[in-house]
Amino acid sequence: MRYAPSCQLLQLAKNQPQPSGQLGKIFAIQDPNEDLYYTNIEVETIARHFQPAPIVLKKSQATKDALYQPPHNDSLQSAHCLHFSCHGYFDLEAPLNSALALANSRVSSVPNADSRRYSRFTKDSDFDLQKCLTLGDIFNLNLRQCRLVTLSACQTGIINHENTSDEYIGLPSGFIKAGSAVVISTLWSVEDFSTTLLMIRFYDNLNSLSIVQALQESQLWLRNATQIKLIKWTSEHPKIEQHYKDRIQEELELWFKSEQKPFYKPIDWASFCIIG
Repeated sequence: MRYAPSCQLLQLAKNQPQPSGQLGKIFAIQDPNEDLYYTNIEVETIARHFQPAPIVLKKSQATKDALYQPPHNDSLQSAHCLHFSCHGYFDLEAPLNSALALANSRVSSVPNADSRRYSRFTKDSDFDLQKCLTLGDIFNLNLRQCRLVTLSACQTGIINHENTSDEYIGLPSGFIKAGSAVVISTLWSVEDFSTTLLMIRFYDNLNSLSIVQALQESQLWLRNATQIKLIKWTSEHPKIEQHYKDRIQEELELWFKSEQKPFYKPIDWASFCIIG
């Protein structure tokens, strides 16, 4: 199932080229706050699907300034796919302050004099919105070449359903307004490890399935896969580096038994939805 925030944005999305066949060029943000280990496996594996060479801003490179300066700004605007693997946050009281956390945005303490500049994205971390990519920033991007935005982060699909207008404002709305045809986002906080497996499977599927079918298949696959099947899939995957394969296998063997379905519960796979 696909959703649109409003009829106006649905019309905008329909006028954009739909993702099918070759994926084209990707621009990705990878673990900018250096605290989500499995996002590195996710982005580095996904990037191998793309030709020409993918543009990936890794860790400390993924600053807001870098996004707005050449050559990265040009790469962002010309990309067919955008992939953000980072922390995300939705602000119910001020939706335009909803944001994706970029490098150097985490702060150790919040000055009382300008507290509106900061938001608590995670249970123990505050972030400087001026160093994040906020919804207000996203509305002003030029993404007319973009066919797919994947927000592999927490709370990126939440909207303020209590507003009095007929527009549901959230991060997907911003990307569609900026020009993207389709946005994949999350309805709650997601776990790093399960998200990585889901995202790798999703991009594997994109060369042979429509975007809706690709996401559905990856969600059903993750829900039903046993520990031993996940280990086998990982060991045989041609795009996952060996040391990452070893890490995934260790994690699965440490916490789950061979016939157990590690991610059967909806919290692990059902958060992802398609907007557009």
